[in-house]
Amino acid sequence: MKLNSLSALTPSLAIVFTILLPQTLANTEKTIFIAPNASEAPGHPDGKSALYLTAIPRLTGTDFAIRANVSADFPSSSYPDGAETWVLLDDMTPGQRYEARIMWAATQPTSFTLDAFSLPRVMGDEKLLSSLSSFQSHLHGIKTLPYQLDSPPSSKLLLRIQAKADYFTDDEDLMNEVPGVLVDIALDPYVLNAVPQSLVPVLILLVLAVPVCWTVALLVSHRIVTAPMGSHSEAARDGINEKTGDSEASEVVKAKSEVAEKSEIKKPEVSKADTGGRRGKVESKKQK
Repeated sequence: MKLNSLSALTPSLAIVFTILLPQTLANTEKTIFIAPNASEAPGHPDGKSALYLTAIPRLTGTDFAIRANVSADFPSSSYPDGAETWVLLDDMTPGQRYEARIMWAATQPTSFTLDAFSLPRVMGDEKLLSSLSSFQSHLHGIKTLPYQLDSPPSSKLLLRIQAKADYFTDDEDLMNEVPGVLVDIALDPYVLNAVPQSLVPVLILLVLAVPVCWTVALLVSHRIVTAPMGSHSEAARDGINEKTGDSEASEVVKAKSEVAEKSEIKKPEVSKADTGGRRGKVESKKQK
């Protein structure tokens, strides 16, 4: 029973190990959403709505990942969740499920929060619009294909990334000025709205690996089962041979004892009277 359970669990453990291994390499935070219908950039009374989009990093279905140093900070009254970074998610397929993901090294302790907003929501909220404008004024080191003012209508969202420093140290410099965090930001579409596209190669690998793991598990369990049976059978044979030898030896001893008994029976028995008569005859002859 235990061997069968072991052989059944081996492929499952291999699958779990394969899935969890990438999670040990970096921290990950994500948000999942449905792409909205295609639309033009919404207007704003200041007439700068389109300019806001041209000045921030942009991710699309073809340019789906960037690496950059994003600002992080300790919570404050103005920014309770840390420093804010904005990214434009553009050229998405309306109605398709997407995943916006950020990954960073575990050696840089930071707490990230991701939120996706529609453009009308941001343009109509003074607080969000102020945050977007403030981010543009401090934008540095993030280079992507900019949004074109004459771009046709497309499915767009604005991704807000909040980075809060998550450490404490005796170093006053690190406490006063939080260093930037090196991150990877990715836009990942879902295949059939069920599985992230980045996981498709992993699933293919698992489909190919499961039969191999299952076969190996069966071979190992078969060897574990057959090895003790062979040793027990050899021991049983040795025991039978020993018993056979002992029985043969006892039979030989028994036969010898029977022969000895028969030889003793065949010897003539001499009585005391006969021996006394013979002695008298010998003595009379001597007297004569």
